[in-house]
Amino acid sequence: VGASADPREMSGLAHFCEHMCFLGSEKYPGENEYKRYLASHGGRSNASTSMHVTNYKFEIIADHAEKAVDIFSNFFVAPLFTSSGTEREVQAVNSENSKNLTADGRRRLQILKDIADPLHYYSKFSTGNKETLPTDDPEKLKTIREALLCFHKRHYRPEKMTVVIAGPQSIETLEQWVGERYSTIVPNASLDGNTDTEATVINGFQVEELVAKAAEDVPPYAFDDPAPPYNPAFKASLLQNEENVEGSPWPVLLTTQPLRSMRKLNMMFPIPSDRKTPDQSPSTML
Repeated sequence: VGASADPREMSGLAHFCEHMCFLGSEKYPGENEYKRYLASHGGRSNASTSMHVTNYKFEIIADHAEKAVDIFSNFFVAPLFTSSGTEREVQAVNSENSKNLTADGRRRLQILKDIADPLHYYSKFSTGNKETLPTDDPEKLKTIREALLCFHKRHYRPEKMTVVIAGPQSIETLEQWVGERYSTIVPNASLDGNTDTEATVINGFQVEELVAKAAEDVPPYAFDDPAPPYNPAFKASLLQNEENVEGSPWPVLLTTQPLRSMRKLNMMFPIPSDRKTPDQSPSTML
């Protein structure tokens, strides 16, 4: 899952959820316990949120890996999402967005989002900031925390997850580490009608309904489907007469003025996702 599943009323929620997962779980409630443990054993970690994928990764000296796996897995089993952490971490997300405002690559990305179909998930603002994730009064803070819980409950489920682990331990040992911990995450279907969040209403919808409604923006990835649905992201005014005939709007030339001194040509082709062929990566070859 990624930013494509964000409710438009809470842009950046997937990215914010990524940040919040680092700030403690029921088993390991210390906000810095994960990073402190990695740092004390030669490790490091990172995470990123794209439109379709949220990726978490870490590395550590092999002798200390099992506890790191345990701390890490509890991000997905039972994160705390405390009110105090929620309020503070919005500032971190806002700072990240402020930094992006002066990054030429990010500025070009926003231009692409601006010419995209406003109803298409690609047009969503994926980073988030303190305006889209407001926590400046208790009611707004409660709503954002409730949205985090709903988003995590709906999307951080085993049917949507892939776990990759590598180390000098035997395959059987690594499988045991993962199986014992991730098997406690229940599938989404087991959670239907089971929520411990309050029924906050935004624009006529409960927060849980907004999260569920936003998930419908993204076509499901069915890896056994030979022809998955493809909905181009760009505005109909740019897509009309796609065939190579007189009057076709393609190719489209966009010129931007960078903040840094540079001359750069980017050629981009809207094509269907290649996630069904991960062993071939045709877009990488292009």
